[in-house]
This record gives sequence, structure tokens and C-alpha cells, in this order.
Amino acid sequence: MTPLLGDQWQYYNPADHDIDAYDPDPAAQGAWDLVLGSGVAVAVLDTGIDQSHEDLVSKILASKNFTSSKTVDDRYGHGTHVAGSVAASMGNGKGVAGTCPGCGLLNVKVLGDNGSGY
Repeated sequence: MTPLLGDQWQYYNPADHDIDAYDPDPAAQGAWDLVLGSGVAVAVLDTGIDQSHEDLVSKILASKNFTSSKTVDDRYGHGTHVAGSVAASMGNGKGVAGTCPGCGLLNVKVLGDNGSGY
């Protein structure tokens, strides 16, 4: 179970302004019933990804740093947030689910530790 899944209106909401990732009605079928993204890699070009984040650590396939920072790790927080929106683990009893919970992540740090870059 993902505790905050019910708060993630983008996946399912009664007004049907969502992406139909799931449906609480057991008779209905959502996208996650068909595919979770296994074998798909998504590059996150941002401030890096927290290399020890419990929902993401097993998802990071490779990292590359294009900044002057000495680390690929996210010191600003935005890249980790984006990576979680993409691929946070689902069903681990913690936090939220990513849109593609089976996807792997390519950590591409293009913004500095202060969140800026060009």
C-alpha cells in the first residue's frame, strides 16, 4: 500500500480529471493494471537525485554531472522531487507513488547545488 496514493489526484479522482492510472473499483482497469514501466529508463535533467533516497536508490541506473559541483547528489531538492514524481516506488508502505513506478532513472545533473544553471 502507498499511504498517500489517495491524495495523488493526478492518478485518479472522482471528477475524472486524471490519467486513469488506477481505479479503486476492482471491476475497473487502470493503466497500472497493464504496465508499470519495467525496462523503461527516464532521464531527469535537473539538480541531481538524492543517491540515498529510499524510494529512488534502487532506481538510479546511471549518473552524470555536467556542473561544477563535486557530486551528482541533489543538494537543492528539486531533482529528487521530480525523480519521485517520475518513479517513486509503489506499494512499499511509504509516501507517494511515481507515475512510472517500474521505471529506472538516469540522473543527469545540469543545475548547480543552488538550483540554477544555464
